[in-house]
Amino acid sequence: MSLSLGAYNIFTDAWLNEFFPEDLPADWRIEYYSNEFDLLHLPASLWDDAEFNLLEMTLPDEMTGILEVTQPLTQHQRWAEVTSWAEQQNTILAVGEGAAQCSEKTRQFTIGEDCGTAMSAVSDNLQLLRLQPKPFNLKQMRAELEKLLHTDHDEALVILDGTPAQLDQTRTLIELMGL
Repeated sequence: MSLSLGAYNIFTDAWLNEFFPEDLPADWRIEYYSNEFDLLHLPASLWDDAEFNLLEMTLPDEMTGILEVTQPLTQHQRWAEVTSWAEQQNTILAVGEGAAQCSEKTRQFTIGEDCGTAMSAVSDNLQLLRLQPKPFNLKQMRAELEKLLHTDHDEALVILDGTPAQLDQTRTLIELMGL
């Protein structure tokens, strides 16, 4: 099984203050992040952020993106542009229940409304595990990660909703577990 690890939203204050150099231009952040991680979850809130133009963003070739899509956003006037962008950027759409389906070219899966501490969604040979540990607990993380060992999927994507330090600790845990 191949495993990719990434963060849920690197555009928070914690990420901006702890991970990125102060003098790094904003349009270089994703490239800088991709030097450490190969997966990035972009929350639905970025769609309407005036300072963040999603459609002008380019993900590095080696990176997989996950773009969260909630039901109201499928009614968004730029929906067709966003799905086209997702196809070009190796981005998977995490589509909320009841949201419009995309073209067959777009990789997507359906997510439930209740993400809880850990959310798992499956599409074909893909397993997604989104971890939202509050508080952060490595024993709990290990238990959730061990569940991946008991699946028949070829690919696992692990998203952590946490700080840069927590993501680094999770990466070390994954390495120690041999995943």
